[in-house]
Order: sequence, then C-alpha cells, then structure tokens
Amino acid sequence: MVHAISTHRVTLDMDFFTAMDDLQESEGTGVGMMRFVGFDSACFYRYARIDWPQLVQALGGDEDLALRTVEAFLRVSLAAPCPRANSTALPPATPRASPSPWCVATVWGGPWLAPSSDPFALSGRVGWRLPLSAALDRYWGRLPELYGTQSLLSTAVLPPEPDLPLDRLDDAAVGNVDECMAAVTKALSVDDVTP
Repeated sequence: MVHAISTHRVTLDMDFFTAMDDLQESEGTGVGMMRFVGFDSACFYRYARIDWPQLVQALGGDEDLALRTVEAFLRVSLAAPCPRANSTALPPATPRASPSPWCVATVWGGPWLAPSSDPFALSGRVGWRLPLSAALDRYWGRLPELYGTQSLLSTAVLPPEPDLPLDRLDDAAVGNVDECMAAVTKALSVDDVTP
C-alpha cells in the first residue's frame, strides 16, 4: 500500500491550550503547561496491490486463510484513524468520526493495474464528494476501455453515499462493506487469478 495523499490542499489550524497542575504543593498562579496543537482534515487517496498467488504461497497454500487475510486487509484499509481521542474530548463523547469510504476493488487475472499517481484537484470547490466522485468515476471507468476486460474478473465500487451519480462504475456499485468484501473474495476463488 502506498502512502495516502490528500486530494486537495490542506490548511493547518492551530489550537492554543493550557493545562493546570492539580498536584501543586502550594497555591499559586500559572499553569502546568502551555502548547499549540495543529489540526487538519483531508480526503485521502491511496491504493494497494495484493499478489494473490504469492500470498497463498506465503501462507503455505492455505487459500481460506489467504481469503481471510485479504478481507482483513481491506477492512483495515477502510478504517479511519481517531487521533487525540482522549485529549480533545471526554469519554464517551470522544471525537470518533465515521469515515466516508470511496473504495474501488478490482480482481484481475493478469497485469492490469494503473492507479492514479496524482491527487484529484479540488481547488476552489466546496465539498469533495461530487467532484471527487466524478473524477474517480472517469479515471477508473476509463481503465477497462484502455486495457480491455479479458483479465478483469471483478470490480466492486463502494461509494460514500448510495445515490451518488456514476456514469462508468454504476454497474459495479455495492451497498456496503460486506458486499464489497464478498465480491472480492468470490472473484479470488476463481482459478484464473495469476500474478
């Protein structure tokens, strides 16, 4: 898996805070510490490639274990980190935002991969879902036209919202993470998956 890159420019916000020392031996003014903490938020793009035959071989030929490994990897890939969960809010009101995943999972029987190496430009726009979705739909929808579909065994698209307008990837859209996992693991069970 490559490093995630943001799809747009990110502005860092600074938060100045102070903390009291409750264990001071004598009463007095002042604080235990003062700091600045940076906060930002972005929509990230990343991709990964799994060599199925090599994974099965590395796991001693256990295809069932390899399928479970791929599913666990995909689930972790869709997870969102929750930094500073214990320092910016008190439990149970910790700042745990649910991610809005946009996942395109493909399974192919040959060398068919051309991930985008550049972020999708969203400068000057408000919101990311519609422009990013349109860019991703155009990019991934064009790949089968360029490389053909002979080796393409399965495509599962998990958009961030169910009624998102898609021109090229609409037929591959699934409704939830479990359906996406099922499409991938079913395609991996086919014997034609080769490196």
